[in-house]
Amino acid sequence: MPATIQRSVQKRKAEFFFGRLAAALAIKEYGHAAVEVTIGAMREPVFPPALAGTITHTGTVAAAVVLPAYCCQGLGIDIEQPIAPNSIDSVEQMVLGPSERILLAGLAQLPYPTALALVFSAKESFYKAVARAAGRIFDFSALRLETIDLSAQRLRFVTQEALCADWPIGSRCEIGFSLLASGEVLTAFSW
Repeated sequence: MPATIQRSVQKRKAEFFFGRLAAALAIKEYGHAAVEVTIGAMREPVFPPALAGTITHTGTVAAAVVLPAYCCQGLGIDIEQPIAPNSIDSVEQMVLGPSERILLAGLAQLPYPTALALVFSAKESFYKAVARAAGRIFDFSALRLETIDLSAQRLRFVTQEALCADWPIGSRCEIGFSLLASGEVLTAFSW
């Protein structure tokens, strides 16, 4: 376990351990020997070169998805619990721009804490899938929500800055989601 994680609280250590365990099991499904999934320069999990992978974890769930690297350039999944009432203001400040706030405020079909978690999670999945290609850390403002299609379980976003050659400003993407029976939201994005 990396030193930065060893100094963490027990909850973080457990999430890290089970996330890496999920990744190891997913890697094994592709016939690879047991391999440690290390932490890269941008705090991302580093998978064997032949594989693209992503990890997510909450206090109750850890999951990983692994695909052959030729299938996609980037892959991201994220699971989030609805945003706690005492955290809504700070998460809004961090995640949403003005037009996104208006869009979420008009979404009557989902409780606001769940809708906010959904946008947070989708932007996390996008970051996980694109950060390696971007070669840098970028924040939530790099992506702006345009539409939410609850029946198709898709969120549509547009980039607000150039992230790399494949993701210039104005690029659009759709991120899939699922509302889990546990109340959590799951998002996934690959490109």
